[in-house]
Amino acid sequence: MLRQKLNTSTRQSLNLSAQQIQLMNFFQLNSIELDQKILDEISDNPALMLEKQEESLTELQGPEPESANDSQNDMEPGDRIEMIENYLQDDNTADFHIPQHTESPEIQDYSQQISEKDDFRKLLTSQLGLLRLTEKEKVICNFIIESLSDDGYLRTSIEELCDDISFSQQTLFSEEECEEALEIVRSLEPAGIAASDLQSCLTLQLECFSFQTPGIQTALIIVEKYLEEWANGKNDNWPGKLGVEESEYLAAVSLIKHLNPFPVGKADISENKNQNIIPDYIIETNEAGVLTADILKNDKQILRINPEMQSKLEQLKAEKVRSKENQYISSKLDAALWFLEMIHQREDTMRRTINAILQHQMDYFSTGDKNQIKPMILKDIATETKLDISTISRVTSGKFAATDFGIVGLKNIFQKGISKKNGDIVNVQEIRSVIAAIIEAEDPDNPLSDNDIMNMLHSKGYKLARRTVSKYRSSLNLASAKDRQL
Repeated sequence: MLRQKLNTSTRQSLNLSAQQIQLMNFFQLNSIELDQKILDEISDNPALMLEKQEESLTELQGPEPESANDSQNDMEPGDRIEMIENYLQDDNTADFHIPQHTESPEIQDYSQQISEKDDFRKLLTSQLGLLRLTEKEKVICNFIIESLSDDGYLRTSIEELCDDISFSQQTLFSEEECEEALEIVRSLEPAGIAASDLQSCLTLQLECFSFQTPGIQTALIIVEKYLEEWANGKNDNWPGKLGVEESEYLAAVSLIKHLNPFPVGKADISENKNQNIIPDYIIETNEAGVLTADILKNDKQILRINPEMQSKLEQLKAEKVRSKENQYISSKLDAALWFLEMIHQREDTMRRTINAILQHQMDYFSTGDKNQIKPMILKDIATETKLDISTISRVTSGKFAATDFGIVGLKNIFQKGISKKNGDIVNVQEIRSVIAAIIEAEDPDNPLSDNDIMNMLHSKGYKLARRTVSKYRSSLNLASAKDRQL
């Protein structure tokens, strides 16, 4: 007999409108991407135009908008146009300037030539083109490739990756789909690409060998179960512990030593090319000797409403003409106003964020000394600016600031703090510097193990576990004591 039951449950969900999603994606654009976005929008929407800053805005003002009751929203398009025109001329609000990176010497002064090391992503993308993949698999795989760090690691969890790509593509992707796509990327060359940590990187490389390779099975066991213990040389009788002949063990050791902890660095797939970093922010000392922060932009061109379309709409409304032309112009003007509003909100959010960062890191920006970076996380800035953490992440990720001592990546300033024995909170950079100094001063014939370094750090007041010391040493590209002795 069938029974009917009524159950109640609660769950939390976040529903974003299409405009909110569009705005969030807009925040993430850097200056170069914003320029391209604006050019694309101008080509698609005749209600937008670029105007040289030298031209008088009053010459391009359309007739005063009249009230009407046929707007799609509460505010008439003409009223919103007037609002936008007013704050475009207001010195206290955002100007929608388009940086001219190829023409402006001011912007070029803040450009920094760097060596491009991300060609491995192009190689990975070209390999994807040789595989038979669905459109969804291509989208996820390309997103994973773009998410790789410069050393080829994927330092994002599957859960975060799934959330990021779902938000970016405005389509829901499951964790299973992301995991399958990740396996596809990991099957590409160079071996070890998209690994989450050193252990998985070495495992991926070993799995490329034939099972008939001498020592391969033992090498896999060492890496998967005993990597940390083996690397620190804690056991002198590994053949006995592993239950293999010494020749088998030596073959396994030889295999492991020929693996690359940074597959991108080993593969000869990067070329030295010149690339300009165009900073989005500027932090400088003004005439009064006070550090100030702002958005870095050029004043040569300004984005605004096309007055011809504005006048045409007002003419049609005055004639009380209801036509497809009227609807078309009205929709384009509405879209143009929303685009200008997104730029305004982006600039306002970026200004609030960079000024909050400056206040937190005044000592660092005053001296340029990395050891002066105070522990700071996204939540600190979000609390001070009253913005969401994800918003702070979007306006700082992939963005740079021009300072008196060079170009600074904003993401590098966000560092967790570590408590010393005396209660002081120090940043990760300071600890890395201390570890580097200890290793530099060690006896080359008797290098210090991570445990020795940990004890020395403890004597200096730094409370770190040996595992943490190993992680920071690896981040400095410093080999283990066993390898340094070799």
